[in-house]
Amino acid sequence: MCDLLGCRVTALVLTSLVTPVCAQESVAWQDPAKHRMQFVTVEDDVRLEVLDWGASGRAVVLLAGSGNTAHVFDEFAPKMTEWCHVYAITRRGFGASSQPESGYDDQRLADDVLQVLDSLSIDAPVLVGHSMAGGELTTLGNQHSDRLAGLVYLDALGDPRDWPASDPAYMELFKKLPAAMSTIVPRSEEESKSFSGYRAWQIRSGKFALPESELRNMYETNPDGTKGKFKTPQRIMKAIGDGQKKRDYSKIRVPVLAFLDLPRHANDPLRPDGYQPKNEEERAAIEAFDTATAAYVDRWIQNLKSGVPRARVVDLQGAEHFVFLTREAEVLRGLQEFVAGLAAAAGPVDGTWEGQMHGQPGATLNIQSQGGELSGTVVFYMFRDDGGGPRVTGKTELPLVDPKLEGGVLRFKVKHHDHGGAVSFEMRLTGENEAVLKRLTENEGPNNLKMVRKK
Repeated sequence: MCDLLGCRVTALVLTSLVTPVCAQESVAWQDPAKHRMQFVTVEDDVRLEVLDWGASGRAVVLLAGSGNTAHVFDEFAPKMTEWCHVYAITRRGFGASSQPESGYDDQRLADDVLQVLDSLSIDAPVLVGHSMAGGELTTLGNQHSDRLAGLVYLDALGDPRDWPASDPAYMELFKKLPAAMSTIVPRSEEESKSFSGYRAWQIRSGKFALPESELRNMYETNPDGTKGKFKTPQRIMKAIGDGQKKRDYSKIRVPVLAFLDLPRHANDPLRPDGYQPKNEEERAAIEAFDTATAAYVDRWIQNLKSGVPRARVVDLQGAEHFVFLTREAEVLRGLQEFVAGLAAAAGPVDGTWEGQMHGQPGATLNIQSQGGELSGTVVFYMFRDDGGGPRVTGKTELPLVDPKLEGGVLRFKVKHHDHGGAVSFEMRLTGENEAVLKRLTENEGPNNLKMVRKK
């Protein structure tokens, strides 16, 4: 089951063995979450549920793990609205989103997210993904770093093509763990009767409970209010697993933050809040399992760092897989600092920026800052191709109108008589001396031009 993309492999192996249960609940339940729900068409007859908590500031888009929906963030996302504009997407196949016959590979799932960003005009967001959403984050980061501000992995570094539960030798180690570590805590009769009872069991057996709204979006509700079957057919779960790629971070060009619960290494002491072995045989089994788990996680982190050397990895010991629920305050604080740091890292935009088209000058931006106010000019070049390749035939220099720098994005307008008014542009910093200049128009797609600041 491809919901297994986290570091706390023991808990995840157990989770994958759980089958849906039937529970009893009132049909009058109302979702208390304060979000706006809409549907975005990403393909013919395929619509995705998108939740929008509003607010202002940098856009942050939350992506759930496999088996979950956008509602898994119903209690987490509202606490972010003081410093960002929060969205969450339910991927195809889950919850209220469409369940087409195909389109469950990493590439198509990532394209779905990009289509939502385009449809809702979400510019330069931070993508935050839990568990298997690391696949979408990685694909989009490799292919569209110029469209993003940053990536945050919530226990989402697991490589589906280097996955411990697919290793027979690893699973043999799992089977040798003490029974208390490798069996499911049984539910009482009351805990199996209702959504609220199921949540009570989650808290008793672990460290968190999914929002009730999430459980009601994951499972059908029967006419009598009892908890029905899991909404997502097994064929979709299998298609997602079959369509996942080995993680490759080599082309990501945006800042990366990762939260996870790092496993014990061989010489680390046992955690005081964890299971304590009753004899040397149990201790040896735990040590062998933890060592094998650590080897996988070490490879995942090394893989990330090989592509994004400055990626920051935060160890939340004891958090297990749902880090944003079990260690909510720490994850919220880390996210806020990460988003705030993007604007600071962008730094000043003063200087001369040049972009080329067809091997010739395409645009030059000259920007000055004085007293906190920006000013400057932009030069556009005109081309002609008489059969020998494009050549510059002229240029036009125009002053920047109302330039503003917000969160690493410079927005400005220029007035030109040929266009009958002002034309809007934005230049988004992708590095200390690199940026992407985009012309914003209503009648055609944006034109992207890579800009480099002259040293």
